[in-house]
Amino acid sequence: MTLVKSCSNVESVTFDFCKHISGKTLFYCTFTWQDSPTLHWFDIYENGRDADYCDWSVKPSGPCR
Repeated sequence: MTLVKSCSNVESVTFDFCKHISGKTLFYCTFTWQDSPTLHWFDIYENGRDADYCDWSVKPSGPCR
């Protein structure tokens, strides 16, 4: 599954999914900012780290909870 979404600075993206029985569920996001062509990559959901709760804020300095 691929979700492509362009967001404003205050917009949020929400999606639902079911974890794979193997425990290897992983979702990643890529980010760019208007003033920089640099592509940033972050594993937004890792099964072992995020378990049942995954809520991130993404800023130019990086993702944070």
